[in-house]
Amino acid sequence: MFLRFTLIAAFAVFAGLCEGSLTKYQRFDALLQNYDKRLRPGGNEPLNLTFSSYMLQVDELNVEKKEVKLMFYFRQYWTDERLDVNEETVLRSPEDLWTPDMFIVNEVKEPAVDTEHFVRISPGGQVLWSQRLTKKIKAGCMKKFEKTGEKNFKIEMESYGYRTDDIVLQASDSEQFLFNADTQHLDTGCLTIESFEHSVSVSEVPSGTYNRLTLNLKLKKKHM
Repeated sequence: MFLRFTLIAAFAVFAGLCEGSLTKYQRFDALLQNYDKRLRPGGNEPLNLTFSSYMLQVDELNVEKKEVKLMFYFRQYWTDERLDVNEETVLRSPEDLWTPDMFIVNEVKEPAVDTEHFVRISPGGQVLWSQRLTKKIKAGCMKKFEKTGEKNFKIEMESYGYRTDDIVLQASDSEQFLFNADTQHLDTGCLTIESFEHSVSVSEVPSGTYNRLTLNLKLKKKHM
């Protein structure tokens, strides 16, 4: 009996030493051994998904095609209790993790381009996923822009498969919706970003009720 307890104690000490010698990424890999990224965090309760954004620039404004091409950061925050790391861990790809399936409803489909990712996981399983996106958006009627030089654009985003009883969208209290106010030099003239705001609504379709996030962008033509 004494020998048995001695062996158990020795094994515990050895395991502790091994744990202490692991890097944070090796410990993170160990967390992923039994991790199933197909399962949404939060169990049976709706997951609080917080978001923020930063509008970088207007790459293109096509009056004839009624399209605008934008570059912006889109950040999403949530808690995944399975990823309770000991210290902050940064990843360059979220491919091994569960991630929200938000998509842009009014996007003009183009050949896929590489998206830059940044993932930061903090103790307690708090996840930040930041993406730098370049998207072409359907702009709607452009008569007002041609007449007044001003135009409001909407970027409308929804989840592919998660309904309101799965995910609850909410704006970040600490991260505002910011924009680069510098003049944008385009073929249509010099533009300035006047404002960048957001709203959350509920969209009902035959398959269920979904959150809809709308990013509202106001552009103004600068008269030289």
